Amino acid sequence: MKKNRTAENRSGEDLEVFQRFQNKGRLFSLILVSSFLFFPVQSIKAIPLTFAAVAPREGASVLTAWDNLFSYLEEKTGGEFIVQIFSDNETLVKQLRGNFIDLAFLDPALYLLERKRTPLRALAVAEKQGRAEERRYILASLGSVIYTPEHLEGAVFAYTSQEESVAGSLVSKAMLLNRGLNPETLFLKIVYAGDYESVFRAVVLGSVDAGMVTEEIISRKENHNYLGFVRVIDVSLSIPNNLIVAREFLDETLLSDLSGALLTLSQTDRGRELLSQLEFSGFTTPEEVDFSSLELYLGLYLSRKGNKDESSE
Repeated sequence: MKKNRTAENRSGEDLEVFQRFQNKGRLFSLILVSSFLFFPVQSIKAIPLTFAAVAPREGASVLTAWDNLFSYLEEKTGGEFIVQIFSDNETLVKQLRGNFIDLAFLDPALYLLERKRTPLRALAVAEKQGRAEERRYILASLGSVIYTPEHLEGAVFAYTSQEESVAGSLVSKAMLLNRGLNPETLFLKIVYAGDYESVFRAVVLGSVDAGMVTEEIISRKENHNYLGFVRVIDVSLSIPNNLIVAREFLDETLLSDLSGALLTLSQTDRGRELLSQLEFSGFTTPEEVDFSSLELYLGLYLSRKGNKDESSE
């Protein structure tokens, strides 16, 4: 009986301990709930988003320019951004696919290709000299005997880079394919100049026979005196400029604020100063830009590339 009484007393003690613990649990829950009521949860805007762009050359100065711009955008949106610069598009795209970056300044052809496998949202298209689209020009050196694209056979031709999926390379190849020319076997030699300005200079100097440049290069005031040393042998349809894209499913409010801040940059002195560091005149909405010409070139290029891949199997 004594043992039973001890067990009975033990049961009473255990019940008392449990009740004290239960009351403490209720108190802790009350404190926890009160914390959420009186102290707001940290805004999703406080989570840093990583932005990336490509700069094959002068990466430090490009980093500074983008960093200055996003510091300003932090003030306007309340968000926090980390800026990264890569030397090539391949690395940027891999980082984007791996969700290591949230925002990117993408070549338009890469955007059309990549959005098929990575959910992306276009926020704003860069404007240069007030335009969000520009044509591509195939130029030949004045000292060459090249007057039409058909005369490019056996020529030394300049691209900006070895990356096939960027608009400059893709559009020029599609233009040649459209004329029944094979860009893979047409040239004697291909030179990768790094950027469009370097391609232009190489054609002017005659160090290459021909190359592809953008309309912006042709229209630069400092290049006007050199136009007499080149001839235009083909011109593309208008192609969109590079654009800022974001991964889907990011905070809608922040993306909306960011898009609005980008689109109004050109309306203030400070915004125009920041844009000029990147050689932009502003940003416009993707809805106002026609991607159909680039999609046409992309389809032509991929169709021919697909046929080539099939025939090599």
